[in-house]
Amino acid sequence: MLTNILLILITVAAAGYGYSLTSRLDRWVGEEKKLQADEEQNESQESCAVVFGEDEWTEEIGGWLKSRGLRPVFIEEACLKKDWKNVSLVIAISSSDEDNLSVCNLLRKIYHTEQLYGICNDQVNYIVYKRFHIQVLNRDIKITEQLENAMSGNEVVIA
Repeated sequence: MLTNILLILITVAAAGYGYSLTSRLDRWVGEEKKLQADEEQNESQESCAVVFGEDEWTEEIGGWLKSRGLRPVFIEEACLKKDWKNVSLVIAISSSDEDNLSVCNLLRKIYHTEQLYGICNDQVNYIVYKRFHIQVLNRDIKITEQLENAMSGNEVVIA
């Protein structure tokens, strides 16, 4: 009899504890969804610049974009988000010309972005960049200076 009472007490305590954990988890999930919704709303309203690829210039480019009022979005592989409403600038800095060209053209078609910049890793592809109206950046020259010149209307020097 005493064993049955102890088993019932243990079962009731475990059920109560499980219910407590579940309610806390539900509350946490609700708060997380609310934060994500708020973040998505903020992200969709401000202009952003998509930076594709990983490079030594990544941090500097991020600071440069923030100083111009753009939210930098760094991606390492081709991806799209429907909450990117105001993609005003694309910078492709990967070591693959094919990837850089593909990402720039994809984002141009999806988000109607006209300011496209990419590092040309092989001079043979320079003509292709120009054909697709992508401003060519040189890996050997400070990228933020090249972006500044290109955005101010000066021609980027590739020499």
